[in-house]
Amino acid sequence: GKIRPISGGDGMRPDDHPNATSAPRALVRQNGTYTASGIIERVGDLDVFSFTSHGGQLFVDVVPPNPSMLDAAVELYAPDGRLVAAADGSNNDQHLVLPSLSAGTYHLVVKSHGDYGDLGLYDLTVRSLPDNFATADIGSVGQAGYAGGTTGEFHVTGGGAGITGTADEFRFAYTQLTGDGSITARVDTQEATAAGAKAGVMLRDG
Repeated sequence: GKIRPISGGDGMRPDDHPNATSAPRALVRQNGTYTASGIIERVGDLDVFSFTSHGGQLFVDVVPPNPSMLDAAVELYAPDGRLVAAADGSNNDQHLVLPSLSAGTYHLVVKSHGDYGDLGLYDLTVRSLPDNFATADIGSVGQAGYAGGTTGEFHVTGGGAGITGTADEFRFAYTQLTGDGSITARVDTQEATAAGAKAGVMLRDG
């Protein structure tokens, strides 16, 4: 038989996401978080995404799942096209933490570090918190948690044994109060991850 070349192809996997900021793949928010998965198929491949920030703290995580060989790099561009932040560290996964971001539509570019052995799969996560809020794991939680949301709604995921005994293990989103103050919140939903799983509001002195 005859071997027929793919028209316009190079024998590699077809591109899965747009390569230009003029036509990005719009991320869809679910449970307070933007997520996507992709593949960097070629050394020069760029996967370009867009998302809307309501302002505040922003977290971007690009993590290659096993057995991906991707040595990733990530860039964040402001609505005016200005480069806001970039990560291309020594690890295969890359992370951006921006203490405060203005509201607007931003572009994210995921690409390879630049070598032929740096190609493969990745998972992208974009989370945000309102101004003056932060998030952290307390204690030895094992798998790291995360938090994201707007001024009206938060989504928190965490591990750990809970808030018992002499050492707490949990994830929370928080803001610092100075002097008199109060926090009012309603727990809408909670997954039954374990018999002792709980969600609620607390005040801590540090």
